[in-house]
Amino acid sequence: PECPREPSSWGDRCACGRTKHCSRESAAALLVRWVGSRSRCTDPFPLCGQRCGRRHPGCGHECARTCHEGPCGECEQKVVRSCRCGRTQREVLCSEGEELLCAQVCKTKKTCGNHRCDTVCCPGFNDRGHEVHFCLQVCGKALACGNHLCEDFCHLGRCPPCRVVSHEPLSCACGASFIDPPVVCGTRAPQCERLCGAELACGHRCAARCHLGDHPLCCELVTRQCLGGHREMKHQRCHVGAMSCGQPCGRALPCGHKCAAQCHAGECPACAQPCGARRGDCDH
Repeated sequence: PECPREPSSWGDRCACGRTKHCSRESAAALLVRWVGSRSRCTDPFPLCGQRCGRRHPGCGHECARTCHEGPCGECEQKVVRSCRCGRTQREVLCSEGEELLCAQVCKTKKTCGNHRCDTVCCPGFNDRGHEVHFCLQVCGKALACGNHLCEDFCHLGRCPPCRVVSHEPLSCACGASFIDPPVVCGTRAPQCERLCGAELACGHRCAARCHLGDHPLCCELVTRQCLGGHREMKHQRCHVGAMSCGQPCGRALPCGHKCAAQCHAGECPACAQPCGARRGDCDH
């Protein structure tokens, strides 16, 4: 293809194309640069000194430079643009680009309803349904099964049921009853009518039905000495332990009196009775 700078293509015009018949000697006084008659594409263009006026291909604004050779370069026209979130406007050069950022934090509630957007100059400001406000934080709350945490994205309302499935049978404590797999996490162990029978710390056997976890309190009836050792306490529940019989303690105190406190374990409290001894320096 023919070069656009060829004199046959461009004609006898200046670099911006506004002024014609530039090769004439009479035009030399009107031009900033007169080059005479051009014969090749490599010859320089004459310059008229007027405003270029060619439109920039990206924005459509006219070139504000004086008549020049080569591309017009970046657009230097000033325009008023809104920032990305739309809350701030600023006068900038057209060539500075389309995106303008302010320093304001969004604070719009995200789709979960729990968290707020902390993006600076957010494109979805005040629009909860915008794609940038889809909450991507993991919920992390304990599920109803009590064993796992919710792995869904942050959400409103209750967490879904636990999705963990066991491929092992779920049995009662003694193993007599079981549920075949697959077993959804949180499923209760099957009921079993057998007695537990495990030996307790007190030496008795657990009388409850088959169960998981801690054993219930031992309710076996036993006979024990009272706390002060005065008498045997019959038909007492095993888990209650030693009890007071309610009688006065009666143990001798260092002062000579007897302990008047109710039957108790350990050392006797201090004596609260009047001393009664005669004074050595009078008859009282």
